[in-house]
Amino acid sequence: MRISDLNTGAEHLRPRCLFFSTSSAGLGRAEKKKPKIDAATLDSMSSTLIEDLYGGPSSAKSKVTLDDVLALKPAKRIVSVDEFNKTKDLIATSFNVSQLRVVLRSQNQPCGWRTKKSIVINQIMLLMDLEVKAPDPEPAVVEEPYTPVEPTVQKSFPSSRRELFFMLESEGDTLRRLEKDMNVRVAINIAHENYIIQGTEQAIKEAQELIRELVVVTEETWDISPYKNRDLIMTAPSALEDIARRSGTFISAGTNDTLIIAGRSSGAMDEAKRLFDLRLHEVSDQGLARTIFEFSVGTSD
Repeated sequence: MRISDLNTGAEHLRPRCLFFSTSSAGLGRAEKKKPKIDAATLDSMSSTLIEDLYGGPSSAKSKVTLDDVLALKPAKRIVSVDEFNKTKDLIATSFNVSQLRVVLRSQNQPCGWRTKKSIVINQIMLLMDLEVKAPDPEPAVVEEPYTPVEPTVQKSFPSSRRELFFMLESEGDTLRRLEKDMNVRVAINIAHENYIIQGTEQAIKEAQELIRELVVVTEETWDISPYKNRDLIMTAPSALEDIARRSGTFISAGTNDTLIIAGRSSGAMDEAKRLFDLRLHEVSDQGLARTIFEFSVGTSD
C-alpha cells in the first residue's frame, strides 16, 4: 500500500468543524422563526383551558350534585336579607355556571345553556327553600300640626314618578320626617309629576336639597329574556307593584324583555330580583296545578 493511499483515506476520517453565526443578523433570523403569541391569544387559551377543566364532562370537579350545593345552605330556614345575599355570593364563588346548570337539570328545572349565572343562582336559591324575613320597620313618624312661625310661600318643582316613589316610599314616613324636621308641608301630585313645598324661603331651599339627596338612586337594566314564563309577571302590573313595594325599589318595564330596576342599594335591587323569581315560581306552579286539575276533570268526564 502506498503512503498516498493512506493519506487519501485519512481525509475522510478527519473531523469536520461546524461554524455558528453569533452576529445580530443570524440571531434575528432565528427569532423570526419563533411564532409570537399576543396577550389576547394567551387570555383566550387560558379561558378555554379553565372551561375544559371545570366544565368538561370528564372533569371530576364538574360532577356537582344538589347535595353539594345544599351543603352551603344556612342552618336556619328563616334568614335575613343580608344572610340570603351572602349565601348567594358563596354559591357564586364555589361553583361555576355549568355546574349549577347541571344541578338544575337534575331537578327538572328549566335552564338553557345560555342562561346567565345570576339567574341560575336565583333558581338554585329557590331549591334551598329559605324564608327571608322582612327587616324590622322603623318607628312610625307621628304627624304634628303644621305651625309656621313666619309668613310662608309655596313653590312647585317638576319631578318624575320614580322620584315621587322614593319620596313617598311604602308608608310615607320619609316625607313626614322631612316635613317635621324642616317645618314645611309637601304636597305630591303624581298625575302631573311634580311636588309643592310650603314654608319659608330658607326652609323650602333646605327641604329641596334634602329631597335631591333622597331621590339619588342606582338604576340597572335587567335582562329577563331567559325566563320562559316572564309574561306571567310582565302582564300583571299588580305583581310588579308588589315586588317594588316589598323590596323598596322602583320597577318599570323596559324594551326587549328587560326590567329597569332603581334602588338605593344593591341589596334592595337583589331583593327585587329574588322576589321576581319567587313570584314567577309561584305563578308557574299555580298554572301547572290548574292544568293538572283541568286535565283530571276532563279525564273523569
